[in-house]
Amino acid sequence: MKLFRFMSLGEFQKYCNGEILINNTDHNKDRNKKTASVGFCFFNYADFEPEKILHSITGIANTSICVIFETKRENVMKSWGRYSRTINEYPPIRESFIAKEYCTPKYSKDTFNVLRWTIPDWFSDKWEWKEGGEINGK
Repeated sequence: MKLFRFMSLGEFQKYCNGEILINNTDHNKDRNKKTASVGFCFFNYADFEPEKILHSITGIANTSICVIFETKRENVMKSWGRYSRTINEYPPIRESFIAKEYCTPKYSKDTFNVLRWTIPDWFSDKWEWKEGGEINGK
C-alpha cells in the first residue's frame, strides 16, 4: 500500500541512514482523545493528496518534508484522527473531520520503501517531487 507522512528533515535523514525509527507515543492520551493512533502516523495515498491535506495537519505534525512510502498492510495498524479543513475561504470557516490513518510504533528501510519525497510548497498545489530515499545525493 502507498502511504505518506509529513515529518522533520531529521527523521527522514535517520530513515535514509538506515536507522530503525521508534515512537511509542500514545497520541490519544497526548492529543485529548482526538486520535486513536500510537507512534508514527501515515495517510493512505488512495484517500488523500498530500498537497490538499497539508493545511489540515498544521500544528499537529512537522511539515518540513513529505514522503510517500510503499509498505505491506501488515506493517501498520488502521487508526483515525481528527483534523480540520477550510470550507469557506472568506471569511475563513473551518470544520473538523475524522480521517482514516495508519500508524506504527517503528519503521525503517526494511519495512517501508520510499517512492517520492518533497519539501511542501505552502503556496502551490504543484509540488516538485523527487524519486527515491536520498537527500543531497547521500
